[in-house]
Amino acid sequence: MEWREGKTADIDKCLTLAEIFGLRLKQCRLVVLSACETALIDTQNRSDYIGLPTGFLYAGAMGTLASLWAVNDLSTALMMVKFYEVLKPGVSIGQALHDTQRWFKSATTSDLLEWVEGSESFDGEQKEDVTEYLGRYKPTVKPYGDVYHWGAFCAIGL
Repeated sequence: MEWREGKTADIDKCLTLAEIFGLRLKQCRLVVLSACETALIDTQNRSDYIGLPTGFLYAGAMGTLASLWAVNDLSTALMMVKFYEVLKPGVSIGQALHDTQRWFKSATTSDLLEWVEGSESFDGEQKEDVTEYLGRYKPTVKPYGDVYHWGAFCAIGL
């Protein structure tokens, strides 16, 4: 199957929507699809409007988190780490996403570095890599302030 930028994917190794429909996820609170364009549906090749998030909801998941456009690897990884840190018992998926996005878009380089350094979600090498990358920005800059970095994700379901 042709993918983007001339890459191909082996369809036999991909989880299909039909297979997702067959899953039983009654105990699943959340399915996170943190890759590019996972909330989109292919309206050109299908007459229905069912995508991955709908498939996981049908299979029993209470909610999904998916993206509306091609996302940046590092900003997505950082945002997902922050999202899981914010998502605590009693906090809804939508509220956790909202709080994460709000924090992420307003975080300065100094805020991000302080968070990464104090977080137990990163190991030593990851902290070094992120710190080295963020060190390219001035302390008061908001490296992920643009909607491109934090706005792609939407909560679907409960």
